[in-house]
Amino acid sequence: MSNFEKQKAFSVKDLTIIALFTAILCVVSPFTIPVGLVPISVSSLAIFLACAVLGTVKSTVAVSVYILIGLTGLPVYSSFTGGFGVLFGVTGGFIIGYIPCALVTSVILKAFENKKSLYFIAFTVGTIVLYLCGVGYYTLAYQVTFSVAILTCVVPFIVVDIIKIILATTLTIILKPKLKQFKNHG
Repeated sequence: MSNFEKQKAFSVKDLTIIALFTAILCVVSPFTIPVGLVPISVSSLAIFLACAVLGTVKSTVAVSVYILIGLTGLPVYSSFTGGFGVLFGVTGGFIIGYIPCALVTSVILKAFENKKSLYFIAFTVGTIVLYLCGVGYYTLAYQVTFSVAILTCVVPFIVVDIIKIILATTLTIILKPKLKQFKNHG
C-alpha cells in the first residue's frame, strides 16, 4: 500500500479550519497600500499564521484554494483584483509564489516544532522564497534585469516584511499554546 493510499482523508474539523484560513486570506488580501508597481499586502502574514496553525499539507491546501478562488474572478487578490489575467500582471509571480512560500515555511516550522526561536527564521525563509518567485517572474515577464526586479519587487518591501515577520512570530508564540489546548478539547 502506498503512502498516498495510507493517508486518511481530511476530517470535517480539518476541512473547517482549512476553509477558515482560506476565508481569512480572501478577506485580508485585497486590502493593500500602493507602493510603486507592487502593492503592500498582508497576505504573507496570513499565510505564515496558516502555516503555524495548519501544518504543511493543510496550509498548502488553504493557500491553493485561495489562489483558485481568485482565478475564478472573485476579487480576492491585492487591490481587489481577481481572474486568470492577474497571473500575467506584476503580482502574478507573488500569487504563484504563495504556494512554495507556504510549503517551505510549514516544512521548516514542522522540523523545528518546539523551537520558538526558529519561527522568525521560518517566516524569513518563506519571505525569501516569495521574493524569489516574484522577482524571477517579474524578470522574465517584463524582460528586466535581476537588479531592476530587486529594486522594484523587494527593496520597497523589506521593512514592512520584517514587521510582518515579527508580528507573525509574536502571534504564533502567543496563539500556538492556546491552539494546542483547543485541539486537545476538540
